[in-house]
Amino acid sequence: MRQQKRIRERSTQATHGWWHCSMMTMMLLFLTVWISPCRGFMGSKRTSNHQYISGARLEIISSQRQHHHQQSTCWSPLISKRFLSPSTDGIPSTLPQPTNTKELKTDVFRLCDNGQINLAMKVLENFVVNECDETEASNDATIQEVFRIVRAFLQALINDGKHSEDTLQRSSKLLDVFIKRGQKVPEWLPTADMFASVIKSWTTATPSVPGASVECTALLKKIWSLYRQEEKRQKESNGINRDILQRFVPDRDTYFAAIRSCSMRDRGVDAAKRADALLDDMEALREEFPQLTPDRTIVNEVMNAWSKSGLPYRAGKRCETLLNRMISMARNDNRLRLTPTTVSFNIAIAALAQGKERDSGSRAEALLFKMEDLNSSHGWDCAPDLISFNSVINNWASSRSPNAAQRVTEIMKHMIKRYEIGASTVSPDNATYSVILKALAKSRDKYAINQAEEIFQEYRDGVESGKWGLFHSALTWNSMIHCYAKSRRPDAGKKALRLFKTMRANHGKPGWELCCADTYTYTSVIDAIAKDESMEASQEAIRLLEEIEEVYAETNDQLVEPNILLYTAVVNAVGRSHKEPDRAQKIVDRLETKYLQFIETGGRRSPKPDTLFYNALINAYGWSDVKSRSKKSFAVLQHMIHLYQSGDLREAKPDIISYNSVLNACAHESTETQAERDEIMKIVTEIYEDLTSRTKGCGFARPKQTTYAQVLMAISNHMPSDDDKKALMGEAVFFKCAEDGLVYPQVVFMIHQILPKARFREIMGEAINMELYDAGKLGFDVTRLPWEWTVNAQEYGKKPTATSRRKTNDFQENKKAIRKTPTKQQTEAYR
Repeated sequence: MRQQKRIRERSTQATHGWWHCSMMTMMLLFLTVWISPCRGFMGSKRTSNHQYISGARLEIISSQRQHHHQQSTCWSPLISKRFLSPSTDGIPSTLPQPTNTKELKTDVFRLCDNGQINLAMKVLENFVVNECDETEASNDATIQEVFRIVRAFLQALINDGKHSEDTLQRSSKLLDVFIKRGQKVPEWLPTADMFASVIKSWTTATPSVPGASVECTALLKKIWSLYRQEEKRQKESNGINRDILQRFVPDRDTYFAAIRSCSMRDRGVDAAKRADALLDDMEALREEFPQLTPDRTIVNEVMNAWSKSGLPYRAGKRCETLLNRMISMARNDNRLRLTPTTVSFNIAIAALAQGKERDSGSRAEALLFKMEDLNSSHGWDCAPDLISFNSVINNWASSRSPNAAQRVTEIMKHMIKRYEIGASTVSPDNATYSVILKALAKSRDKYAINQAEEIFQEYRDGVESGKWGLFHSALTWNSMIHCYAKSRRPDAGKKALRLFKTMRANHGKPGWELCCADTYTYTSVIDAIAKDESMEASQEAIRLLEEIEEVYAETNDQLVEPNILLYTAVVNAVGRSHKEPDRAQKIVDRLETKYLQFIETGGRRSPKPDTLFYNALINAYGWSDVKSRSKKSFAVLQHMIHLYQSGDLREAKPDIISYNSVLNACAHESTETQAERDEIMKIVTEIYEDLTSRTKGCGFARPKQTTYAQVLMAISNHMPSDDDKKALMGEAVFFKCAEDGLVYPQVVFMIHQILPKARFREIMGEAINMELYDAGKLGFDVTRLPWEWTVNAQEYGKKPTATSRRKTNDFQENKKAIRKTPTKQQTEAYR
């Protein structure tokens, strides 16, 4: 009786499900037919969801209508629609328990209709594991019907693309359920197309789910494991049936999706290596499975994974290797599907810049000329496009090569020449000029600014004449202003300010719509005028800050939202004026208060002060002519430590620049009385102990070679010559510097001013030039000091050759004659 009642309930549910499904099908059919004629009004470009509704869904509906009278339920036309809402369901204690495929379709459809994706998958799992009796399990028609439901279900996951990690994990688990069922009844084993759907779901999920490439790789291993199991089973029975085995062979698209998960989802070194391994697998399998032969799209995606790996110095090299392999195979092995295209070369060129490759500029340029050669000599579709030229120029701009400025201009001339003779349709655009100006701004050539002015004038002339579609762009104008900010020209500030005023005067006029002054513009102008190092320049910087703050307060335009870089530039401009550092203090106090209030109470967001911001304030005091500048600089440092340790502002953590800036202020401050000098030495001593004490070390930074030089300079300038502790303290600092391997010429020069001549000669040993020294001149060769003393110093830390090691051994007797480590008396002199 209970079983009959249950069957009647199921029949009623199925009837309601059929009625609901049929009505929804008719509605969707009506919408599909209505949408298609209206495409001219709605635009020819459609979103992916609309394309699916008007295209693929119509095919499904049309196909289903042909069989509508043979089926009591309709699940396929609507199932993708059910995934447009993310699942928020948990798994309740009671689940639908379908007893046949018709009920399964009804229950799955109803759950999908409610957006309960995970619950629908759970019903599918339970049906396969628990509800199918042995008779139905061996029914091929039943299995195929279940497979059709699952395939439509998985395809819907791909079409939607918006899934949580839990949903994707359950889709993978669903395959495991079929695998477990298939161990008893092989017909239940999931096929390659089902694996492909799950892999594509992981690849296309939005937002991306961490570990997608790991899961996709694991799924490919599973399908090949099923292939080997089936092959073994067939060999042990009636021989090999290739048609059945093909059910477990993934196609090229599946591999492409798995590799794409490495480049678009799990970006990193491990993901790039997984993509490489998948490419190797395809290459190894192509003899037996020709459909898995890699083509250019596969290799391009592997290169894309490497270009986004963030691996310095290797990503570009690996992409070059893959690209050269493509060229070689296309030439010599007649594998034309591997012929690289423009996209292939562009990926490799971009990887050189993103991977911080050595000689990236010259290597990228070589690839550019190889593109031209292969296109002209072999007819390959790899002619350089605008992206190619701009990427090569960007490689040069990002490099530290002294020839970068020259090469970027030569490449642009080459581009223009090809365009003018008709060899190419590629001409410079705004980005080209912007990147070239970026390279010129980085150039150490003092005449680079003149070249930048010529390039910028050429750009402006092109805009006025309508050449190459150039237009006034904030990016290009900002790049020129940035060139002035980085130049050594004495009139750089005035010229930058002139460009800035031109931008503001023309904003809103025809042709100037995309050339408005933004936060970056203000920052670059302030950096440029700060080079004047005058009171007037600092006042102009403060005025520009007040102006942009006022504009942002009135418009709330994010393009002019002040950021911490802008405030730092203003504080730096005040510091470089060497006058009235309290103006910088007011700016810092105002921003700090504003930010802490924003954190506590909310409201309009405020820029977050950071280490560089406070370092600029330390320098504002240190570079000024005010009295007690050392004390005020030290107070800023202590405030930074308090903000960090209290947790109020962790971004204010001091670095070695913070400490060195205070030491620099101490070393150079002019004093009138010994009491003032003693106060300065207390600050120097406290900072030195904080940085070097093993038990009391602050943990913020480790001393550098300039740290020791500043401490020695302070000792030389502020300790009395007749104080016995002066030489002891100086010697203790020197030997600590030697212990850290940071001795360099400035340290030697300062210790020479502190120690008696005899003691200085004794310490320097053979490194001193006695002829010059006896003549009253200081001459020495730091390379003849013990290697351990200079190993970590910049430009003096090269590992010695065999010859220099022999020279070091010559110091053994000298090491015994003098104390290379401070004595207890020297150590305690600093306490």
